[in-house]
Amino acid sequence: MALHPTLSYSERNNNKALTLTDTTADWGVAGNINVVDVTSLTLNIDITTSDNVTVSYEPIDLVDLFGDSVAPEFNAQSNMVFDIDASMLLVGTTPLGTLLDTELPDGIWNIVYTVNGNVGILTENVLIDGKVRAATYELLRAIPTIYNCSECKSKTVLDAIYCYALLNVLQSDAYAAKTEELISLLYTLERLVTNGSNYTW
Repeated sequence: MALHPTLSYSERNNNKALTLTDTTADWGVAGNINVVDVTSLTLNIDITTSDNVTVSYEPIDLVDLFGDSVAPEFNAQSNMVFDIDASMLLVGTTPLGTLLDTELPDGIWNIVYTVNGNVGILTENVLIDGKVRAATYELLRAIPTIYNCSECKSKTVLDAIYCYALLNVLQSDAYAAKTEELISLLYTLERLVTNGSNYTW
């Protein structure tokens, strides 16, 4: 029986880390290896951004970054929680994150999680939308101020509501939509939160 790795994903609200938690159910089952037998865990990440450009990053060695440095590297599944930040996303030796830009990029993340070379492999696409989500909520937070100025039907308010509606569509579609549709929605939302709409409402 082959190991069937699984992960859960959680974005930090500050857009600076993606927490991956191993949720594999069949460690040690029917001849599979146990957690204490793990000697190699790698992540390969390709990110397709809203301009439909895909960047492939250097493999991330999870044992090196999160292991115990002694055998066994992981004593229990509860130890297999990995916070991925921008400094770990390298193109060659160049980190994605800098002192000025440490946020994770929005886009479709293709994540390949490999256990002990090829004992178990998980491949998943994950929507990461932290930047546009934060920008949308910033627009929404401005609404009470505008209401106090008796501008309830202002373009600013309606644009913010429109962005929020698109964000909800984007997040709902992440479970079923094609990659092309998600990229198109992300592209539209990124430009709306930056430039506003052309609608006169």
